[in-house]
Amino acid sequence: MRTVMRLPVGQIQALLRVLYGCQISTGEMVVEVLHRVVKHAKPVLEAIKG
Repeated sequence: MRTVMRLPVGQIQALLRVLYGCQISTGEMVVEVLHRVVKHAKPVLEAIKG
């Protein structure tokens, strides 16, 4: 939602809460994004390191 719909974190939280009754903190969202970045960047970094 952040990338595709360009929604701010607060709006994503509100949408998830209203539609699914799911309360997610900003920290949880940020941590998940960082995990995904690491997952996708790791092969590239390993290739650069040689």
